[in-house]
Amino acid sequence: MENNNENKKPYLALMFITTAVCFMPMLFGLAAWNNLPESMVVHFNFNNEPDNFAPKWVTVFILPALMAAMNILYHLLIEKSAKGQKMPAGLKLVLKWLAPVLCIVVSALVYAYTLGNFINISGIIIPVVGLVFAAIGNYIPKVNSSAINLTGLDKSDSEGITKAKRVVGILFVAAGVLNFVCGFFYFGRYVFMASLPILLLGSVFAPFFLVKRSSRK
Repeated sequence: MENNNENKKPYLALMFITTAVCFMPMLFGLAAWNNLPESMVVHFNFNNEPDNFAPKWVTVFILPALMAAMNILYHLLIEKSAKGQKMPAGLKLVLKWLAPVLCIVVSALVYAYTLGNFINISGIIIPVVGLVFAAIGNYIPKVNSSAINLTGLDKSDSEGITKAKRVVGILFVAAGVLNFVCGFFYFGRYVFMASLPILLLGSVFAPFFLVKRSSRK
């Protein structure tokens, strides 16, 4: 029993820390409460124009609380899916910090815009997402083969699955670097939109193609 409790301490500690980070924008909202309008932007369209608004109390209190709840759920799901599959510790760390990092970045953009500062939204979000893609791609080849649950793959073909993981990892790293570099420019949004279907199709079809080809040898 003591060993199980000791193993859970780092997991619970990180969940507590990342959840606390999700609540940090709430503290800024309270500090700037008197300077905030009654209606605040909560979403921007493809052209960096605000297209959805919410009452001030929703932006300051509800949105961080929702992100914190999602973060807790996300941690639990990651722990459950990683159990017995030997997910790399680095990949788990990257995934567990996604929600708080996005919460801080998005909240900072919302408050900056609300307080009268023009912000190139896509010029910040896309490079951040690019870094996430690159980090995930770096760890994909290290994921245990048992974690790959695509129907129809021959799990005994370790060579084909290893090649597939390597190719998918390269796709994510390449897309991440490309989006990080191009995201600072206006055309970066088009690069981002084009990279998403390529990543999706590549992640789905590369494993099937490489495993099938390897099994024919």
